[in-house]
Amino acid sequence: MKTTLTILAFISASFACFPQDISPEIKFIEEINWTIQVPEGFDVIELEEFEKIREKGKKAIEDTFGAKPEDSTKVILSLRNGQFNILEVNYQPNFTPKNEDYTSTLRETKLLIYEMFTDQMPGIIPDTSSTVEYIDKLTFYVYHVTLGLPEKRSFKIHMYMRLFDDKDWTFNIMYMDEEKGQEMLEAFRNSTFD
Repeated sequence: MKTTLTILAFISASFACFPQDISPEIKFIEEINWTIQVPEGFDVIELEEFEKIREKGKKAIEDTFGAKPEDSTKVILSLRNGQFNILEVNYQPNFTPKNEDYTSTLRETKLLIYEMFTDQMPGIIPDTSSTVEYIDKLTFYVYHVTLGLPEKRSFKIHMYMRLFDDKDWTFNIMYMDEEKGQEMLEAFRNSTFD
């Protein structure tokens, strides 16, 4: 369970390395040879602001599971447009799937995420699904969460997950603005891993 607690978005994160700017609109992550065209109007979340978000996430984990999350996740890139439209990329180093089965670890992670949302947001039932998508010919396991909010609003999360060597990478796309969400999804789906 300790391993799966660390995969949650905005939880134990640190700025261990940063993307290279090819231009203000293009980010390159050398470690996985990943290039993404940043959607217009998105800015990098600064360290101080990210630390506040991280602490809220850690508190939610502690409140839900009664355990402090291990702080091993490394955030590589975090972009924002408005308060609730975020693209965040992180990885967990030295990752070993439980029982050598990555899909079992993903199932456990999804259950923990579901439990956290139902515990932290009473009365809101997350609508969830899982799919597999191919981005630049690479397989990603995707967990989709939609949280129905008051006033017919919703918050959507798409967690794209895969292993690169011994690192468990997660590409989180979270949004309330459907148009901004689609821009982030399109940018990620058109990104390249050369």
